[in-house]
Amino acid sequence: MNEGLDPGWRPDPTELLGSGGEAEVYALGEDLVVRLYPDASESTADSATLRATLAEEIARAAHGVDFQTPVVVGQGEHLGRLYQIERRLTGESLITALGTSSGADRRTLITDYLETAWAVGDIVVSRDALGEIGRRDAITSPSWHEYLIARATNSLATSPIEHIDAADLVTPIDDLRGPPVLIHLDYFPGNVMATDGKVSAVIDFGYSTIIGDQRMSAVAAVAHLVSPRITPTVTADDVSIAHRWLTERGLADYYETCLPWLAAYWTFAWEDEPLLAWCRSILE
Repeated sequence: MNEGLDPGWRPDPTELLGSGGEAEVYALGEDLVVRLYPDASESTADSATLRATLAEEIARAAHGVDFQTPVVVGQGEHLGRLYQIERRLTGESLITALGTSSGADRRTLITDYLETAWAVGDIVVSRDALGEIGRRDAITSPSWHEYLIARATNSLATSPIEHIDAADLVTPIDDLRGPPVLIHLDYFPGNVMATDGKVSAVIDFGYSTIIGDQRMSAVAAVAHLVSPRITPTVTADDVSIAHRWLTERGLADYYETCLPWLAAYWTFAWEDEPLLAWCRSILE
């Protein structure tokens, strides 16, 4: 990583591409973007460095898929804030694209979004245990059920939602089926880019990236698409396409069984009011 920010660079609201709890992302010319973190603390730098390392590993392994993934080409401190420079990926946010897409083109785009979620598992990233690979405080286990229980328990303990037993949520879920694969639990239209009517990139691999049952990729992709709280541009037809896709893959029952666990997983993000409202709608 050797790209750096010009000392005179300042955040320009007209160049803002997106923002979230972790960082703001600005265009940096035509070929690069800069991810600007809230501070330059040791913990922020540590998390960002881990994120960059994971992004590099995924990018190296993603040669067999039809979409781009992020590559970090520089990191430093500017204006008292940590930054990372990444290659600019092709396309626009799928949330934005769905705001204008319609008809057969939209149906094709929704299907490609779902198929791409599944294809994330084709990126071969291996670990000795199941669970998280993008955070220092990762929860891992040799057992899929043990990981699911531990993560849900941890998330619920930090949230305002009470009287939910993580073990009760996990007991109905099938044990691991097939080899463990890469899963992007934060796979939703805001972390997917599209151009020319198809998915062009998947972004923001990090703290919600895990190794586990590939079927969980389908659960996350559909759950995050069909909720207007998470995807404001979703339509009733999109929801029908997503549920039909699950049925055709034999995943409809698995989806319903895993949905409460996914909601429990996200309860740690209680400051995100729409997301917490979604969690409550599933769990309470």
